[in-house]
Amino acid sequence: RFLGEYLIASINEKGYLEIPIEEVALATESSMEEAEAALKLLQTCEPAGVGARDVQECLLLQLRDADTLEKKLARAIVKRHMDDFLARRMRPLMRKFKVMPDVLEQAFEEIISLNPFP
Repeated sequence: RFLGEYLIASINEKGYLEIPIEEVALATESSMEEAEAALKLLQTCEPAGVGARDVQECLLLQLRDADTLEKKLARAIVKRHMDDFLARRMRPLMRKFKVMPDVLEQAFEEIISLNPFP
């Protein structure tokens, strides 16, 4: 319980975990495994993305239950090709994922619709 409360208290106004998980484990006299497990549990709470350590993790948490082709593609882009997304480099992504421009555009829209500050 103390570990969970400490994690919650360490969430900033943007919804991100402010301190490294190692520091959480030390401060609560917990193991790294316990701290990571508690963080994973916290990250299942609403709003989706809360407890993330950076923007990429926040977006991935919001896409964790991807159930459509576009959402799965959006998750893959956020996970491995964020630079291409930010630069809107569509051609390399279309080639990489073998998708048509409209499908890629829908995946981009999925990403844009996410909240980077839960």
